[in-house]
Amino acid sequence: MDTRLLFRDPIFQLNMVLWSLKSSEQYSYQIYPVLKQAGYCLFAINRKLQLPTDGSIRKSLTGLVNSFDPPVPDIWLRHEARDTDLIIELKSRGFGQESSNANQALKLLVATADLSLSTGTSTVNQRPGHLTIITILQDAGGMMDTLDALKMKLDNRQIPSSPASVIGLGNTEGGAWIWESPNPLCLPQPLQGPLSEPVVVSREIESIEELFPLLLVPWIPGSEESCLHSEGLSVLTGRILTCTLSEIGKAKPPVTLNLKANDLLVEATLGIFADWKTQDRQPFLKKAIDIIYDSIQSTTAEAYKGRSGIDINIPSDEIRRMLLQEIDKIDVKDPSRNLEGPAMIQTSLFNDI
Repeated sequence: MDTRLLFRDPIFQLNMVLWSLKSSEQYSYQIYPVLKQAGYCLFAINRKLQLPTDGSIRKSLTGLVNSFDPPVPDIWLRHEARDTDLIIELKSRGFGQESSNANQALKLLVATADLSLSTGTSTVNQRPGHLTIITILQDAGGMMDTLDALKMKLDNRQIPSSPASVIGLGNTEGGAWIWESPNPLCLPQPLQGPLSEPVVVSREIESIEELFPLLLVPWIPGSEESCLHSEGLSVLTGRILTCTLSEIGKAKPPVTLNLKANDLLVEATLGIFADWKTQDRQPFLKKAIDIIYDSIQSTTAEAYKGRSGIDINIPSDEIRRMLLQEIDKIDVKDPSRNLEGPAMIQTSLFNDI
């Protein structure tokens, strides 16, 4: 694998953050869960943030941002002991203050300053946040300069903004993956110690075949440019069908088996889909249902699709065996039979606003 492409890949970046939130005992090779050790846990993926409703702030923002559409950061973390949440935005490359990405960053800085609106709690009790951009190591220093410049623009207009920091993804000469901050003192306090120097988070994985079983989320909507895109769709399809096979295998005919797409996706992503807070959940769920429905069309079993799941009528052991055989025969690498089919899901994750 080309490591330079991997560090810029949205699927890989997301999974590196998710790995860092999990116990290292869950993996067959050593991972240092730096975010977990610092006290962080996952709160949401792709959850919309609300901008301040205060009229004077919005008036001051006019001219800096081209719209007041709420920003949607990639990851939202909570801390076990502190009330400051960590908002993480993943970027394949750093960018300057004149970039089109700067508009998104400005809104994230403003929305993250007080997250009480975004959590539906009283603004009397503010919930402070901290924005961290994760990008490739060679762009980390310039990205920090950009955030400083954007915060100065907001300060000049007396617009409250959150603290901000940058983490760079890189690797050592020996191939180990590292996280490094260009200015550790700008990190939220729980991370200043752990990232005061470059941190080795894991050894390098040498092949795609070795990487994919380890991915908590092997595919994400909106990742068409990812070098892991097609293979990830195959892996996720396989996991969904494996979960389906397990449920059909446990069924005791005659029975109508109700498979909920949400439950299948939560299991297929090792629990991560439960934290996917986005308006794009429904098309994601529908696609998973369609895959199951299409896989059993050659059998005589009756199946009924709904918005959130699928009911499969299994009148006998013979029909149950037929269902298992047909699903097991599916080539998950065939784009016409997996999640890469014609009705590919398009969503906003990792897109600029």
